[in-house]
Amino acid sequence: MLFLTELATAGLRGCAAVKTPPPKPAVELSGVWRGESLLTPCGWAAHSESVCNAMNVITFTLIQSGSQLSGQYACAYGNYICRHDGMDEAGYIASGLVSGRRLTMRVMIPADLSSCMFYGTAAERRIVGRYICYEGGGIAEEGDWRVGRIY
Repeated sequence: MLFLTELATAGLRGCAAVKTPPPKPAVELSGVWRGESLLTPCGWAAHSESVCNAMNVITFTLIQSGSQLSGQYACAYGNYICRHDGMDEAGYIASGLVSGRRLTMRVMIPADLSSCMFYGTAAERRIVGRYICYEGGGIAEEGDWRVGRIY
């Protein structure tokens, strides 16, 4: 009987465990951010040397609610056209999360059904990081990105 009482007490303690909420974001990212994406690494098998360090102008319009991010994405000509002969010029943030100063966003590109994961570290007026774009079950592009707050 003592064993059953101890077992029941242990079970109740397990049920009483309280989940702690995730830490609050250390930055407020709502606004318009503009900068560039840079295709790297050079020599990657999927890219010819002609697109090595290809740069696009990118813009994020971010809406932050707590630790969640949503919003819009735009790509424009830098020193190279956006993927798919410029077709991939617009998208939306399907999911985004801010934890401390770190952020992760999945950008969906409806024109070709691809998606890009943007990983970064944010300061008050600047975000820098890496991105990887996926299409058809494989990696279509990867590189670095950096943006600054313009609004």
